[in-house]
Amino acid sequence: MAEFVVVISDRAKADIAEIVSYLVPRAGRQIAHTYVDEIIDYCLGFSLFPNRGTVVGTKHNMRAVGFNRQATIVFRVGRGQVTILRIFHRGRNIELDEI
Repeated sequence: MAEFVVVISDRAKADIAEIVSYLVPRAGRQIAHTYVDEIIDYCLGFSLFPNRGTVVGTKHNMRAVGFNRQATIVFRVGRGQVTILRIFHRGRNIELDEI
């Protein structure tokens, strides 16, 4: 089985930074960073099994998958590559047009 390259978009990186900013005052720096590390590790797992989750929207071949009932990861699977487009935390409203 061929492995896919996982790329985290700049928007997804900004989402990660927002999650850390949100969690640090509420849960502490260590817990916030551990949680974000778990999300990133989960995303890197798409290199072996990229076609999980649910197809969302009608354009750009986007998929979405939940993470620990706390986040939604939106991504695109292409030729040999998985691009993490956005990471929405805790029920944040997902507007597919802004992805």
